[in-house]
Amino acid sequence: MFLGHRFNYESAPLSTGVKALVNQAIYTPLVNVYFFGAHAFLSGENVATASKRIETGVALNIPRSILYWPLVTTLNFTYVQSQSRSIAASTAAVFWQSYMSYLNHRVETQNNNLETHRIQLPLHLSTLEELKVIYQFAGSDASSACNEARGPSLIRKSLESKFHVGSLDPEAVAKKPTLSGDNQSTEGKHPDQKPELDSIINLDDSQNAASKTLSRKAMAFISSGSNDNMTRDANRSFLNRIRLRPQVMRDVCNVTTSTTIFGCKLDLPVYIAPTGATKTGGSEGELTLARAAAAGGIIHCFATP
Repeated sequence: MFLGHRFNYESAPLSTGVKALVNQAIYTPLVNVYFFGAHAFLSGENVATASKRIETGVALNIPRSILYWPLVTTLNFTYVQSQSRSIAASTAAVFWQSYMSYLNHRVETQNNNLETHRIQLPLHLSTLEELKVIYQFAGSDASSACNEARGPSLIRKSLESKFHVGSLDPEAVAKKPTLSGDNQSTEGKHPDQKPELDSIINLDDSQNAASKTLSRKAMAFISSGSNDNMTRDANRSFLNRIRLRPQVMRDVCNVTTSTTIFGCKLDLPVYIAPTGATKTGGSEGELTLARAAAAGGIIHCFATP
């Protein structure tokens, strides 16, 4: 009714265009704020939630209104008689807001579904294998299987504190199912069958001991190189070419393997190469490797900074 008595010019198209512009710039935002605010308060929401609903709803509806209301206003002032324009505009507004309510309800439903799935699966699951772990171990202790798929610290870092329900009593939960082959070591041995530490005198002994105690997945991560393992295999092949061929007699009763690399004094000129997913081999991950490197006087190269 206000627009019907204002912004009237000699040119009918100019009058209609200005009325449509004013309606879009002023009345449409006010109507949206009023509509979503009333809807929120009638639903029993508090001020903070109502403000959030208004902010979200108006931001969602304004771009759509830009495409709809200028056309409605133009048709109203062009073809509808003056005494019927308010009724026509109100009818169009009712249909438009009903349609917007339907769209907003659909968006809220989708968001709620996403939130539900986020709570159920809070971690970044990049493989179907990890999804299988979550669903197969539901309601039971999935610690060992999850620790193979991801490091144990991932849950502490990514799961919000409100989802921490307490400490787990291993005796109080049902016996966990086993994933076929995933939790078994490569040779079917148990950790208590690993060789004595003083029997490991070279790298091959160390690798053989690990293959008897680590799971297949942990062994695959730790012993792998790049995608094709060419560099790892080439290094091993090159080291196998080194032969000690003494040509002279020399006093070797006092021998030292110490050296200096980049100004760092080492007891042995070797280093621990960057290793991916070390926590699949133990809960402390690279901390264990760092301790071993410090005790042996060698370099430990971290996989990540």
